[in-house]
Amino acid sequence: MILLYDQTVSSDIAAVLLYGGVILIYLIVIWFRGLRQHCWAYLVMAFFIFGIILVLYFQNHGAMVSNLLWPLIVLLGLAPKRLTYLSAALMVAALLVLVIVEYNNNLSLLSLLGIIGIFFGARARRIRREAEHARQEHLEALDEAHQALQKAHHDLQEASAQSMYYAALAERARLSREIHDGLGHQLTSLVVQLQALQLMLPNDPKKAEEVVQQLLRVARQGLAEVRLAVREWAEDEKGLGIIALKGLVSQTEAHSHLTCDFVQEASADWSNAVSIALYRIVQEGLTNVLRHSTATEVKVKITEQDEQVLLTLADNGRYDEGPHLNFGFGTKGMVERAKALGGSCAFLKNEDGGLTIRAVLPMNGG
Repeated sequence: MILLYDQTVSSDIAAVLLYGGVILIYLIVIWFRGLRQHCWAYLVMAFFIFGIILVLYFQNHGAMVSNLLWPLIVLLGLAPKRLTYLSAALMVAALLVLVIVEYNNNLSLLSLLGIIGIFFGARARRIRREAEHARQEHLEALDEAHQALQKAHHDLQEASAQSMYYAALAERARLSREIHDGLGHQLTSLVVQLQALQLMLPNDPKKAEEVVQQLLRVARQGLAEVRLAVREWAEDEKGLGIIALKGLVSQTEAHSHLTCDFVQEASADWSNAVSIALYRIVQEGLTNVLRHSTATEVKVKITEQDEQVLLTLADNGRYDEGPHLNFGFGTKGMVERAKALGGSCAFLKNEDGGLTIRAVLPMNGG
């Protein structure tokens, strides 16, 4: 293109200006990359260049004027993917202009194929770059989503631990009140009555006094032991898993029509992850019983065997979903929780139509 410009400097000032205009248009489009993202920029560039080439052709400057189309063809091939139809249409127009300009120069089919090959080569390069850019953006989006999911999982684990902890505290407080108001009141009454008994046994005052003193010591010792147990229980961090489960079952029974039976044959010496998983499985299981059955009784049983925790939750309700149970989001979550710790969770129908949930988790899972 520079050679064409040099050849016309001394021959035709108008042609010089036209060549300079083409060079300027190309430089602007190449330098300002943002222009290549707009439809109007390609239209303006193409029509200006087509017009200049045709003007030069009809002014008998057609010997090498067709070479001005080569940069345009490359730029059309590098157009964004969303402008594919526009770039293809302008490419066809460029071929028509080329045929017109080179009509008298016996334009060969090989030359046309070469031009088309240049266009599609540039087009393939552009599409490949956009695909790579899209893939990179997709990977970044996946990474952000993964980080957000990890944060949500961490927050959920913390929330589960807090929920289990507060349930344990609530159960401890409830049992503490029961012991204090029940057994504590009875022992206090016993102490008062035994004190009065000292004045009611005049027949054998010496013997009565000895017996009464002995009973007083036993009663006071029992009361002291109960208070000590309650105080130590309130400060002890062990056994949160069992206590949380007891609290959950007790709260469900208190706020529903269900009669709940909780059977514990386990030491509760589990990892925190296992405690959380058991709590969530029992919580979801009780929720399903309340929502999807007509059960009136639920039995929750916790046992340990071969370094595994076995949870069984059975109800006497009716499930009318046919021979195969349909797993919803909650039940799938129960299965996934168990699998995540290397355990399992199964759902079985009882003979009377109720449902039994059986979860097996390693004691030190997670």
